[in-house]
Amino acid sequence: MTQDTRTPQPRGIEHVGLTVPDMEAAVRFFRDVFGAEELYALTRKEAAPIGGPEVSAVNGISPTSVIRDLRMLRLHNGPNLELFEMSEVHRQTPTGINDIGLHHFSIYCDDVAAIAAKARDCGAQLLEGPSPLSSYEAGDGNAIRFVRTPWGMLIELIQIPSPGREIARRWLPSS
Repeated sequence: MTQDTRTPQPRGIEHVGLTVPDMEAAVRFFRDVFGAEELYALTRKEAAPIGGPEVSAVNGISPTSVIRDLRMLRLHNGPNLELFEMSEVHRQTPTGINDIGLHHFSIYCDDVAAIAAKARDCGAQLLEGPSPLSSYEAGDGNAIRFVRTPWGMLIELIQIPSPGREIARRWLPSS
């Protein structure tokens, strides 16, 4: 019997965690704009919150903070979104591209302009665009547009109907 000696590799991003100021508004935004499906809630405002020293040791939240509401959403064939509503929020404005750490994520769209319009109708601010992709990402119809959610977080909308040789090496969701 031959033993597999390859180093185990990760398979991909399973979920992205986001802290939101208003759970119901955030769930509605992701549902109405991106067709996200709520899978389950680990806790809701009317239930017991999640927190304390044990939770702090596991995920690094402040020992004095609790998770008031925690929901898992499914985005078609991309990563899931894990939404948190906390009792304490240390930073009142979301990070931006000039800040260290996670500052946006990108959602693949077949039609950036149509999804941007839905986002605007649901309270998002549209930044300039759509803008054509350039350099290795250039191609007929390849474009991006950033939107700022009603609570200020950046989301990049991207469409790549003409992937070139370099883009073909990237992971792209199937249709």
